[in-house]
Amino acid sequence: MAADPEANPESVARSIVLRQLTNSPKSRLQLARKLAERNVPEEVAEAVLDRFEEVRLIDDADFAEMWVRSRSQSRKLARVP
Repeated sequence: MAADPEANPESVARSIVLRQLTNSPKSRLQLARKLAERNVPEEVAEAVLDRFEEVRLIDDADFAEMWVRSRSQSRKLARVP
């Protein structure tokens, strides 16, 4: 999970999620997979992801809309209203 075995797993999970979101928008599933790769306990990951959704730092509907717009613009597909 982290270099420091004494680190609070919730703090580690929050740091991972914030770092990932700084790079680019991500879906909840992408973030959950990243936390699993880093060996964050599933219950901790779920709690952190739930909190990020509560404060709208993670929003799969917004992410999907942005993703479709991005793809339609880059590939000149049908317009998305």
